[in-house]
Amino acid sequence: MKQKKIASIIVILILLLAIGAFAGVAFLQIKKAAPITPTPSPTPSVPLGQKITVKGKVDCLPFKNTGGVQPMMCAIGLQADDGTYWALHDIQNDIVQGKYAGGDKIEVIGTITAYEGPLQVSGTINVTSVRVL
Repeated sequence: MKQKKIASIIVILILLLAIGAFAGVAFLQIKKAAPITPTPSPTPSVPLGQKITVKGKVDCLPFKNTGGVQPMMCAIGLQADDGTYWALHDIQNDIVQGKYAGGDKIEVIGTITAYEGPLQVSGTINVTSVRVL
């Protein structure tokens, strides 16, 4: 009876060590992973406050800080055909209602405003109209 308890304790300890070793290796592999290069944030060719038309697809916007733990959320915006990302203002209700979904090709018209926040975008477009392409 005593030998069964000792054997059970040894098996449990071996399992805990194996789990710990696996977790340690997984952690080291994550730390070694190549960093994601953020999208460059060019200065828009249209001055702030001016009207702009941008074509692209509805997509998750990238974060500026790509190191460490990343949030498990998606800020919906526009990836323009030229590869730049834009935050979109006044379109959230349409997305929630299902008028636009990730990957949809759209044309957005609006005015550019500056963006200050955690996302790697070229600016914010205050949307006045959207057309599905």
